[in-house]
Amino acid sequence: MGGQPCHFCYQGNMTLAMRQAGQPLPPIASPDDVAEAVEHCVRHEGIRDVQLTGGSEVDSACGEVPLAAEILAAIDRKTGLDNIPGEIYVYTSAPRDPAAVDALFAAGADRVAYDLNVCCRLSPGARGICRLVCQI
Repeated sequence: MGGQPCHFCYQGNMTLAMRQAGQPLPPIASPDDVAEAVEHCVRHEGIRDVQLTGGSEVDSACGEVPLAAEILAAIDRKTGLDNIPGEIYVYTSAPRDPAAVDALFAAGADRVAYDLNVCCRLSPGARGICRLVCQI
């Protein structure tokens, strides 16, 4: 698990290509900047849910988990996680160490999800069912 960006993710694949080419990566917002934006949106724009997304950090055992946990801590300091009326979702790259995800729940995430690319050998009938399900 972990170690490669999802095949369909433009940002994850561009980040990987830039890293492999030795190019500088685009800047990312600091946890405090994200917390400030969340505070404004909760207090003045009426948002109910917060969704943190990732998908570009594929090199470490923990992936983006430490950064997402830092962001959640900054949001808690600035706004208070209890003041977010809905849920806090974290969509991130799958870390190489699945136990790393526990830190996101400990930091206040209500849900954690990540995409996995699964390749396996299927019978012709099963392939047809998969194609049908994927089109729905």
